[in-house]
Amino acid sequence: KAYIYRDSIVLTILGIILGIALGTFMGDITIGSLEPNTVHWIKDFNPIAAIAGAAGAGIFATVVLLWALRRIPRFDLTDINRF
Repeated sequence: KAYIYRDSIVLTILGIILGIALGTFMGDITIGSLEPNTVHWIKDFNPIAAIAGAAGAGIFATVVLLWALRRIPRFDLTDINRF
């Protein structure tokens, strides 16, 4: 159970970091391709939006992890290959 817990935390943190980086990159490309030549939109990084997105992802991952950990005692993890 502890292995799954630690693995989930590490993967959630990596996902949040990579999501912010990729979202910033893809957002710049998307805004650059959609804006007309006569108008220029603001393309600055918004740290409040990044923090809100990271918090939302962290809360969602925590809820899913706690929900999944409830079911672990029902499974025999010594014979996991039969599933």
